[in-house]
Amino acid sequence: KMNLNGEIIFEDHRGALITGYLPHEMSLQPIFNFVYPEDRLVKLHALWKCRSNYSTIFNGEYFSLCLGVTTGASKLQWRLNARDGSLVFLQTEYKLVFDPITQ
Repeated sequence: KMNLNGEIIFEDHRGALITGYLPHEMSLQPIFNFVYPEDRLVKLHALWKCRSNYSTIFNGEYFSLCLGVTTGASKLQWRLNARDGSLVFLQTEYKLVFDPITQ
């Protein structure tokens, strides 16, 4: 999971099997530190679309207007630089979730 600033706020321990990074090594790091350079613009655009839709009233419910879709979740394929230097092909599902505690 990442916040609207592109910082990783939660990484499941299973991600270490794919990326080689432990969860605490990725926590609070910008996602762009791990995105393959040629994919950064696409990832940045996806984040921008999520941020631009953030101003809509949430009412504490799930919200999924990321990447311009109004139902379900959006998916993005991209490459990650793994710890060992290899490329990992990933598909990310974007769904904006409102947290009434942190807003």
